[in-house]
Amino acid sequence: MTKVIVPQRAGHSFDKATEYGEVVELLPGRVSPFNIDMLKRRIRKRLDDIRVTADDYLATSGPAIVNCLVFYEWNQRFGKVELLLFHARDLKYIHRTCVPNDNEKSPRNPRRNRKTNK
Repeated sequence: MTKVIVPQRAGHSFDKATEYGEVVELLPGRVSPFNIDMLKRRIRKRLDDIRVTADDYLATSGPAIVNCLVFYEWNQRFGKVELLLFHARDLKYIHRTCVPNDNEKSPRNPRRNRKTNK
């Protein structure tokens, strides 16, 4: 079964994310956003412990630095990140695949490489 990894719940409900898989909080409790090395170690260990796979989803929540570090580690492992983005107006999650090392133009954003489109 796929998992929806939530870096930190931060008081949010993830009931609607359950349609994508089992919701698992990565770092429950408090974290220090200033001790980056400790955070990286905790994130790596926890991702190992829950056996995250390339098919699992990341639903961002919590401190920005935690989300950045989780995204980075995920990309290092799999070369892509399956993101679940919460659409506040429609009250649902939208799935997007992010491949950070892909230099192709994004079909959803043709203005991204404006200079090369001429």
